[in-house]
Amino acid sequence: MRPKICIIGYGPMADMARAIQGRQRSTVDVIVYEELFDENWSLPDWMREVDVFISGGYNARQLRSKISTPVISMETRLSDLLVSLENNPIGEKEILYAPFHEKNAVLEKVGSLLSVNIVQMPFQTPGELHQILQDYKNRGGSSVIVAGLGYVYAKRLDLNPVFIRPEEALLEYFNIAADMAISLKTSSLRNSELMTILNYYDKGVLLANNDVITVCNPLAANCFRHLNRPIIGLRLSEIMVEIQMEEPAFEASRLLSPLLNQPCVVNGRPYMLDFVPIRVKNSTNGVMINIRSRENSQERSVASPGNRLSKGFVAKHSFQTLTVKSPSFSKAVHLARYYSQTDESIVLLGETGAGKEVMAHAIHNNSKRARHPFVAVNCSAMNEKLLESELFGYDEGAFTGAKRGGKEGLFELANKGTIFLDEIGEISREIQVKLLRAIQEKEIMRVGGTKIIRFDARIIAATNQNLWKLVEEHHFREDLYYRINVLELVIPPLRERREDLYALFSTFLSTSSPNVISKMDAHEEEVVDLLSRYDWPGNIRELNNFSQMTAAMMWEDQSWERLYEAMQEIICNLIERRRRTVSPMAPSAGEPVFREDSRLGVKRENEADRILFALQNAGGSRKEAAEILGMNRSTLWRKMKKYRLLDGEE
Repeated sequence: MRPKICIIGYGPMADMARAIQGRQRSTVDVIVYEELFDENWSLPDWMREVDVFISGGYNARQLRSKISTPVISMETRLSDLLVSLENNPIGEKEILYAPFHEKNAVLEKVGSLLSVNIVQMPFQTPGELHQILQDYKNRGGSSVIVAGLGYVYAKRLDLNPVFIRPEEALLEYFNIAADMAISLKTSSLRNSELMTILNYYDKGVLLANNDVITVCNPLAANCFRHLNRPIIGLRLSEIMVEIQMEEPAFEASRLLSPLLNQPCVVNGRPYMLDFVPIRVKNSTNGVMINIRSRENSQERSVASPGNRLSKGFVAKHSFQTLTVKSPSFSKAVHLARYYSQTDESIVLLGETGAGKEVMAHAIHNNSKRARHPFVAVNCSAMNEKLLESELFGYDEGAFTGAKRGGKEGLFELANKGTIFLDEIGEISREIQVKLLRAIQEKEIMRVGGTKIIRFDARIIAATNQNLWKLVEEHHFREDLYYRINVLELVIPPLRERREDLYALFSTFLSTSSPNVISKMDAHEEEVVDLLSRYDWPGNIRELNNFSQMTAAMMWEDQSWERLYEAMQEIICNLIERRRRTVSPMAPSAGEPVFREDSRLGVKRENEADRILFALQNAGGSRKEAAEILGMNRSTLWRKMKKYRLLDGEE
């Protein structure tokens, strides 16, 4: 596919673009698009295939708001303006120039040297431009210097338009755009070739440049899917923390020679790693990590369900291990227990981090299939082709790089047990068709295969999206929706589970700071009150992260006072971060909303400022100030002493 350039113009500007189109290079395709974008315009699909755009000021601004593709903005040059004045009608003493966004400063300075008074009136929107021209006409004006859109408006208002003809500039912009489009297309092709190789490579691959992950193929992403965030962009050190090496720790980014066949465990699963340094001019600039299963794929070639269980296809959670105190979550668990006794398909609905996979584990372990495999797959972690081969398996020779003897799919591995399809709303329409048949007929055909394989597995799906809305928008098949949504279970977000906060937090904290739990139990109400001031948009996963941050800030002092101080500081930071990142506009229906306890007031730069602010709001009362800050009076007194704030008494 050849590089594409799109020139967007209006009126005479579009005619000039078409003239260039007729003389275009044979190495690029040129599209001339005559359109005015209003505030509510939507991006046509074909524009996503354009490599570079050329457009005037207003349209260029609208384009940049919708797309990341390079946009070359055509600027009006002074030389083009002066040439256009040669077409000024005889006898005109004043002429209007309406530029986009701002006046031409140079034209302001040379205006006194010209025989005509040039009035500059900038506009921001097409509506403003039309009004400027209308007002000018109402004042008796007749001649205007305009570009494409202004020319059309001036004609409609019976004004005398003097058209700016930036032919040389437009040709120059075109040549720049053509060179840029060719370069981008070449680079994109090389990247696509590389990613195609990596996506179908039968081992996980990570590339890090200057300690930052820049490339991650689907198999590597699947190894670290428990992180629940994109791997690309993470620091290599963050990934190395997740890798449990059997050899002493080392800095992968400082390798001088390849380190091969290193056994390790990632998220409870055994792997072998190769570390290959990327060296440029005798220095290590990065590292490639090659990840392969330590089991040499035996895990997926053994047909015995018992062997599958020994290789990790097990559910790790049960209803007995769940923290259940809040009415909303108790209701969900009660319903889940009923559902576990059936064989019907279930859809688990809930926000990210709410615990959908944990609930799926519990349902499986409480069912008649508990002694058989529990196979989980994150549908958003793999591209379409890889997901298809993972779900349905493939026969030998199905595609380049296919393993000898083929490979079982996840539906086969889940036979007699449960298959958990996480993020099911992310799968493509093509996979949806094949998934529908598999669920409906309980049979599959491997990629490249000719034999029907029957299986018996219960389907549990999960999503944080509105599946019915996806159906209405034609992103999700209606027949598949009804096939998987026989039973529906909503997992409430953490902000609706206030009664569970303390138990969850103490469980998480006990793994890293067990000594502080007994001290914290006497202050349960204070802990719950503090935790309730934040709405936990990341739900249980974010609360777990919070507990780890709290433990990290207590490494020198394991006292209750230090615990409370650490919790309070982190909560304030979380609220402040949300204030900076959440739009001030009212949230849409169903959107998670964080709320801040009004007693916290405005976040100050340091703790001393927060104490002074609280004392001021409390009229000097330490008792009320302590309540505002969420600490006891002795802690407040100690902090006031620390910051030399004890000049007076209550």
